[in-house]
Amino acid sequence: MKNTKQQNQTQMNKDTNEITQEELFKELRKKVADVVKEFFEKMLIAEREEQKQQLGDQNNGFYTRAVHSAFGTIEDLKFPRLRRHRFRSKIVGFYQRSVLLGDLIFLLTLAGKSASQISRFLKEVLQVQMSASTIRRVISSGQEIVDKVTKSPLPEEAFALWLDGIHLHFRQGWTTIGGVVLVAMAMFYDGTRKVVGIMPATTSGESANLYEDLLQNLRERGLKKVEWIVTDGLKGLDTVIKKHYPMAKHQLCTVHVMRNIRKRVQQRDVQGIITDFKQILESATYDEAIERFKQFRSTWQGKYPRLIKIIEGQLPQILAHMELPPWLRKYVRTTNVIERFMRQVRETVGRGVLTGSEYRTEVLVCFVASEYNNRARKIKHVALYEQWLAERRQNKPQDERN
Repeated sequence: MKNTKQQNQTQMNKDTNEITQEELFKELRKKVADVVKEFFEKMLIAEREEQKQQLGDQNNGFYTRAVHSAFGTIEDLKFPRLRRHRFRSKIVGFYQRSVLLGDLIFLLTLAGKSASQISRFLKEVLQVQMSASTIRRVISSGQEIVDKVTKSPLPEEAFALWLDGIHLHFRQGWTTIGGVVLVAMAMFYDGTRKVVGIMPATTSGESANLYEDLLQNLRERGLKKVEWIVTDGLKGLDTVIKKHYPMAKHQLCTVHVMRNIRKRVQQRDVQGIITDFKQILESATYDEAIERFKQFRSTWQGKYPRLIKIIEGQLPQILAHMELPPWLRKYVRTTNVIERFMRQVRETVGRGVLTGSEYRTEVLVCFVASEYNNRARKIKHVALYEQWLAERRQNKPQDERN
C-alpha cells in the first residue's frame, strides 16, 4: 500500500514538473518573441530614418502586421510608413508574412557564410541543430533553382518573348566590378507569362553576343518558334534575332524609344516632341500611324534631323505591333512586363553592391524568377486572346504559323 502511494506521489510530481516545464517553455518563447519584436521594430525605424533622409520625405506613423518567424508569430509588429514614398525594408519584405529557415540559410549563403559558420549560427542563436553537411546539401539546392529556370525544357512555341538586362555590381575579393544579368520572359499560347532565361555576365554592359548565347540556350531547351520578340534598340540585336528566330516579328520597346528621344532633344522640347510621338503610337491603324509620323517629321526634322532619321529607320519595328488587335498591342509594344520583374530583383538584391560571385547572383535572380513563375497569371484579356487565336487558326494553316 505504501509503495502504491509513493508511486502515485512520484507520478503526480512528474506530471506537475512536466506541466511546469511546458508553461516555462511557452513563457520563454513569448519572451524571445517579444525581444525579436522589439529588435525588428528598432531596425525598421532605423531603416525608415535612413530612407527618409535619402528621399527627403517625412514620417507618416505606423501600421501593424503579423510576421511568422522561427520564434513563433510576432503579432502587431509596428511597421513604419513614409508620407510620399513607399517604405522598403530589408528586414521584412513588403509582402512577406513569414521567415523560413531555408530562406535564412539561403540568405546567409549569399552573404558568403560557410556551411560551418551557418551551422554555428543556427545552434547558438536559434537553438537549431543542423550539421554542416546537411547545410551543404541545402545550399546545393541553389543549383536546382538555377536549373529550373535556365535548363528545364520549354514548349516548342511561344507567342511573345521579351529580352532585357538589369545592371548590378559584383564583389569579387576586395574589388567591385560592374555586371549585367540578361533576362528572357515569354508569353505562351495559354496567356501566361514566365521567366524562361537568366544569364549573368561580369561585363560593363549588354551586347548582342550575350543575347545570342541567351537565345541559343532557349532554342536548345526546345523553344523553336516565337511570333513576337520585344527588345530595346541595342545595336546588332536585330541580326541575332533573325539568326535564331527568322520568322519572328521584332518590336522595339516604345518606352526605350521615348527615353532615347528625351536624351537627344533640348529640355524645352521634351514635352512637345514626346506628346507628338505618342500620337503616332495611339493611332488606330498602321496607315494612320504613318500619316501621323509624316506630320511628326515635318514638325521636328528641321531642328533634329539626325534623330528623325534614326526614328524613320526604326519605324517598321516601332510600329510592328499595329497589325495586332488594339487590346493586344499594349502587351507587345514595351518591355514593361520584364522591367516589373526587374524591380522585384532590385528589391531583393538591394541597390548597393551585391556581395557574392556571378554564380550567387544567378542563384538569387533565379530564386526571384522561380517565385515569379509560381505566381504567374494569365493576361487580363485572356478570353479575347483565346478567341482571337482560335479564329486565326481557322483562317491560317497550321504549317504557316509563326
